[in-house]
Parts: sequence; structure tokens; C-alpha cells
Amino acid sequence: MAAVGGHSGSAAPAWGDRIGKPEVSQDSEIYKKRPYVDGAKVLIGGEVRPWGGKCAGVLSPVYCTESGQQIPIGRQATMSPKESVEAVEAAQKAWSRGRGDWPRRTLEQRVAAVEKLVATLKAQRTEIVSVLQWEICKNDADSAKEFDRTMDFVGALIAAARGFDSEGLVCEEGVHALLKRSPVGVMMNLGPSNYPFNETYATLIPALLMGNTVVMKIPNTGGLAHCLTMETYASCFPAGVVNFVSGRGRDTMPPCMETGLIDIFAFIGSSKAADSLVKNHPQPHRLKNLLSLDAKNLAVVMEDADLDTAVRECLAGSTSYNGQRCTAIKLIMVHKSIAE
Repeated sequence: MAAVGGHSGSAAPAWGDRIGKPEVSQDSEIYKKRPYVDGAKVLIGGEVRPWGGKCAGVLSPVYCTESGQQIPIGRQATMSPKESVEAVEAAQKAWSRGRGDWPRRTLEQRVAAVEKLVATLKAQRTEIVSVLQWEICKNDADSAKEFDRTMDFVGALIAAARGFDSEGLVCEEGVHALLKRSPVGVMMNLGPSNYPFNETYATLIPALLMGNTVVMKIPNTGGLAHCLTMETYASCFPAGVVNFVSGRGRDTMPPCMETGLIDIFAFIGSSKAADSLVKNHPQPHRLKNLLSLDAKNLAVVMEDADLDTAVRECLAGSTSYNGQRCTAIKLIMVHKSIAE
């Protein structure tokens, strides 16, 4: 069971005794400090606008002891195809065939903008971590770890990007070449619900550092943490460089692909969903795909393995975070001499 609320090192909260159904009392401090994120807004073309259309309520997996109901923790804008395409067009305008402000900036200028983003996000750490806890039911330590690892990863990306500038002239097997890296265009970025912050930023930040523009489709589960960052992105980047889309993926994503304006497709999920979206692009072979699909991670227990260690590691690898990690062990092969 994943705990929500509290602080590392503090006494464990009094959760309900129903297996697999975390709950908290209305009288507890945890409940009183629960977040509520009003995601009735959109970020398109550098402007955070109030959203007056349909919204989807977001319920925590945690239940209220007294009511027996899931606890409301926010709402998200349910964007239509029209607004989703508008976000793509804003990203395309900022890209402007590579002649926009952002792609023409120097690497150091783009790094400065990303560093400003990181500094502002770190100031929001407590709020973002709390929302991750309540929305995807991670414990406090794992929620904080997801945020901190993401910020550390961004720092490593910045260091790597700065190293690109020093490559210059290279020589391989007697062939000399001047190496230069250039942006590709507009990225459609779809992050997963299990690691909504970390996995989204794993493709978002490299794209931004290289000068691409982005349309971020926030997940329906795990998207509230991103809603907290809209104003931050609007203040750190030129208009249209980062745009948010929320709502049903089946309603919003196909129209975006059909515009033909998407150059890069970053997606984590099933191969069936990825194939369906790629087919919507009028020029699918021109599309640059960054896909992480259908993980079937295998553990192999050898004949001479320490069985106590093997059992412990296989259990941890398959059940950590309720088995919702992309890297969770899905299959276990055991040498026939020790199999029962």
C-alpha cells in the first residue's frame, strides 16, 4: 500500500485496514493539508489562459474514511481538437522552419532559460511533490525522489549539451568532419502516468536545449503536477516554445498528428497506441520517433545463484511501486536444476 502525506521519518499515519485501499480521516493533518490544483487553464502561445470549457475532476486513489469516497484533489481542462491544434500551430510559429527566436538562440542562451526553469521549479518542490503523492499514490520518499532525480538529470543534460560545443572538428578513420548539431522542429511529447514528471522531462528538456519547440500532452492521471508549472514555462521561454494540451488523448492527439506539423514524436506506452498515432501523420516516414513501448523485462536466475538474494531482488523488481515501473520485472527464467 502506498502512503500519502506525512514526512520522511515521521510516525506512520493511521491508514485504513482494507488491503489495497488507502484511506485517511477528515480529522487528520494529512487530510487537512491535501492539495487542490485548479487546472482550468491552458498554456498556448506563451499565454496562460483561463479555461471556460469542460473540465475533468481528478480524484486521488486515497479514500476518505468517513465518506468512503475518493478524495477530490483538482481538475484539468478537457481540451477539444480545436484548441489542441492551436497549440501545435503555436509551436510551429515559434519554430518558423528553424528561423524562430528559440532555434536561433545560442546554446548558452537556451541553457540560461532552462536553468531559470529549474530554479523556479525547485521553489515549487514541496507543492509538486505533494501533488505527485496524492494523485499517483506514491509515498513521500518516492515522490520526492522523482522530483529530485529529474532536477539532477536536467543538470546532467546541461553539462552534456555544453560539451557538444567543444567537439568541433572530428576525425574518424582518416575522414575529417566539422560536427554541428541542429534542432529538428516541433516535438509532440506524451509522458506516462506512473512517472509523469521524470519521464516527461527525459525527452522534453533535451528537445528544448537543442532548440526545438514542444507540445506537451499531459497525462490524465499524473497531470496536476504539470498544471502547477504552466506559469513557470510562460515566464521562462519565448511564446510558443512550450505549449500544453490536456484532455482525452483519443480526442486531442490524432488531430494534432493530422496537421503534419509534428516533426518529433516522443511517447511512452503501448505499441498499439503509438502505431495508431503515427499512422495519423500525413508523412509518417518523415516523423522522428522516440518511443518506449511494451516493456517485458526479464530476470534470469542462474544455477549457482544465491536463492535468498535472487528471491529478494525478484520480488523487489516486480512489486516495487506496485509493479507500475516501466523497468519492473515481468518475466522470470529459472535454471531447471533449481526450479520447483
